Amino acid sequence: MTVSGSNLGGVTSVTFGSVAAAFDVVSPTKLVVTVPPDATSDSRLTVSNVTGSTPVSFTVDLTITGFSPPAGAPGQVVTITGTGFGDVGVELGGQTMRLTGPHTATSLQVIVPSGTSGGLDPGRPGRAGRAGTGSV
Repeated sequence: MTVSGSNLGGVTSVTFGSVAAAFDVVSPTKLVVTVPPDATSDSRLTVSNVTGSTPVSFTVDLTITGFSPPAGAPGQVVTITGTGFGDVGVELGGQTMRLTGPHTATSLQVIVPSGTSGGLDPGRPGRAGRAGTGSV
């Protein structure tokens, strides 16, 4: 997700509740932050630098609740269920998965790209992301 504001060049940490998040300082007015898997809408997003911290409310835009089937070979169609699937893209192993079939706010279908390894992880439901940049 992108965090915009002022004086972001000296950010030393970003947390969602008590969970630390990976972040990159893009400019003095922009951060790119990875939403931790355990982030929820009641987590406070806190951006800290050497002079203090600023907590703000945070809303999870996208939540993944399951995959069907839980594993598949390249070319396999996988249905992903959850919430907040508006303008979303899906990646696996750094490769973009092609959307196919019906796409609703709670369900979408993707095709597993060739040359990927690893797997879709249905054992971690409630994974958080952000519409437009969700990844699996």
